[in-house]
Amino acid sequence: MSVAVQHLEGLLQHLDEAAQQHRQAARTQTAEVSSALIAKCAQAEAARATLEASSAAAERRADAAEAAAREAMRELAAVRARCEAAEARVRALEQQRPQQQPAVQSRVAAGRPSAPDEPSAPLGARHLEVRNMPREMDAWQVRVLLEYFGAIVSLEVVPDPTPQSGALVARVSFADHAAGAAASERLHGMELKARRLEVRAVEPSPDSECAL
Repeated sequence: MSVAVQHLEGLLQHLDEAAQQHRQAARTQTAEVSSALIAKCAQAEAARATLEASSAAAERRADAAEAAAREAMRELAAVRARCEAAEARVRALEQQRPQQQPAVQSRVAAGRPSAPDEPSAPLGARHLEVRNMPREMDAWQVRVLLEYFGAIVSLEVVPDPTPQSGALVARVSFADHAAGAAASERLHGMELKARRLEVRAVEPSPDSECAL
């Protein structure tokens, strides 16, 4: 009887030790799983925070792009308005030009003043320099004045390099000598806007450009 009791007690002790080992292993495994879950949750939270930050940054960039687009549209509208205003001014000038041309030509047709100086350009020279032209004239008015005498090959209108002159110099090449002779004879000594024009022959400039 005592042997059976001892055997039973030994068996119970063995079972108790096995149960303790299983409980310890379960606790260890539970702790490991909990740690892994906590790490996964932390990673998920970090990913969520990163995603939210990226979304916020994307929204800010989208707002900035939209604001830039609106500003660009406003600038485009302003540029378009300026272009339309410039076109309107050009059309107005184009409408005024036919009215100005007869007035300029009529002054040329009136001839030279009484007792003019002799032209310094020889008759027949087609490359001329007309000095002491009024600074108020623009290149188009100068062209109208000179084209009265004949076709122009090239024309350059520049400020007079003489200090304090306040005048313009026109360098013109006519298509033929007759036009140059007529311009030299009629323009030299003519008063135009309180200035007496001076005409002389010059060497042709291969680099001269036509000033429109």
